[in-house]
Amino acid sequence: HPVVNDLYPKKNKIGRINLLCERHVFACAILIPKFQNFLFLLPNRINRVSLIFTNLFIELTDQTRQLVHLEGCHVVSRRAYRRIVFERRLMLISVLCCSLAVIFFVVAVGTISWAFVEVIQPNNASFVLQLGVWATWIRHFPRPPEDRPRLKDQDLPHYHRAQAALSSMAIGLMILSIYVAVCSLKYHRYMYKRLAAGVMFLSAMCILATIQILIYSIEEWSAYSDDHKSVDYVGATTYGVSTTLAYVAAVTFFVSSVIFLIGGRKHKGLMAATQEFEVEDRPVNLSKQDRPCMQVKRKVAVRLNTDTKTSMLTFPH
Repeated sequence: HPVVNDLYPKKNKIGRINLLCERHVFACAILIPKFQNFLFLLPNRINRVSLIFTNLFIELTDQTRQLVHLEGCHVVSRRAYRRIVFERRLMLISVLCCSLAVIFFVVAVGTISWAFVEVIQPNNASFVLQLGVWATWIRHFPRPPEDRPRLKDQDLPHYHRAQAALSSMAIGLMILSIYVAVCSLKYHRYMYKRLAAGVMFLSAMCILATIQILIYSIEEWSAYSDDHKSVDYVGATTYGVSTTLAYVAAVTFFVSSVIFLIGGRKHKGLMAATQEFEVEDRPVNLSKQDRPCMQVKRKVAVRLNTDTKTSMLTFPH
């Protein structure tokens, strides 16, 4: 705005104040109409966003209902169909609970509220030390500092590395198990459900192993402190919210593995719930001689050998 700069030079104090006032008025004159237009269009934008999310939720609900209730499948046994629908509902609930358990365990790994250890020094001064799984070890990566008396034990770094490695493996297995569980709901073959149950069981065992290694590390530190009274030694130990979240995640994945293992039964003949389940659960023979292409090749070879006894034909595998 060159007119304002010419009327009120910057050297004059009153001119500077008037210049600021003019600039504010000029800015308000430009911004207020734009803000009014934004407020006028805001309800329409909110309605559009809410409509998009509503349609997405309805579509997801329809797909979930079709997935659980097996819409479009040919029912063979009504009793088996009711049982399999109930099992698939339990599977869907377990998948949702496992998703929440992954969030719980990730939050637990990133915090230092696994255990609270009371440390008593030689001068009888005490303080509470908070321990974690990954958050405690990442501070001292790759080696703990030598000026920390409580980390002088040679075995404690191995415990910390094992905790960090097992917690990372547990998170990876948890995500993999959820993916396999969703695939087992989409594809009806029993092997997918058994595979999901196995991966969920491994995830639960990794979580429990992480908690147990943390407990063993505290016991190792306590034994080391008892042998070296010149350094600080461990008093009372209590376990925090992160350990509780880890136990909840482990129990959730263990129960889900049992549910998927029960749902991984074979469906044979007239006892199958639907015709699609019966077709998917038929045994598959992977031997080379029973393949259709090999049967055709054997027939052609036999026919050629009967026509010409001397000619031998070799076929690639």
